[in-house]
Amino acid sequence: MPAGYAAARRRAGATELRAAKPVQAVTAEDRTIKERAIKDRIAVPQSASQLANRMAGRSLGRVGAIALVAAGVAVLAGPTAFVERAAAADEVRIIPSGSVTFRSDANVPGVAIALIAGNPKEGPYTVRAKFDRNVKIPAHSHPDERVVTVISGTYYFGDGDKYDEGAIKGYGPGTLIVVPANRPHYAGSAEDGAIVQESGVGPTGITLTGK
Repeated sequence: MPAGYAAARRRAGATELRAAKPVQAVTAEDRTIKERAIKDRIAVPQSASQLANRMAGRSLGRVGAIALVAAGVAVLAGPTAFVERAAAADEVRIIPSGSVTFRSDANVPGVAIALIAGNPKEGPYTVRAKFDRNVKIPAHSHPDERVVTVISGTYYFGDGDKYDEGAIKGYGPGTLIVVPANRPHYAGSAEDGAIVQESGVGPTGITLTGK
């Protein structure tokens, strides 16, 4: 055989070897996964690991899409969106001391009431009570717990179901008094009057014992 012809055959054989695709072994796992893929009508990748990854992504698309979208919206919106919604629902109100409007309470002579926030008929509320000079409020109770803060003047308070001159005591600004629900108590003021702030959770009211 001529030397040139043999060299040409060797070059051609090398080219065929380079062009040939490697044969990938098919395992039992590959056949099982491919059968599942055909059943589910999805594309079959060349390896079992690729198919497993694709199937995991498909499951995530069904189960986790809503969670991912929600998380994405929260990240994109950022805290500003939540703050804006909260501000729209609960706007900040600044009330100068001279702008508080008191209205007389027919149930308690000598005391005027100002609603600061909330609704005493339902839910949390805050009111202020302004006592004229030398007011005496007989024993009474409220259906809700009251947290009383003395704002100005001297607020007189006593615990019991009957007004007792010897037991009632005066308290100055900054004093806090927590009165349990339905607890009889009595109150009043002296020459300097008093303003107190009371907070509770409605529905509220007042029941006088007449003592």
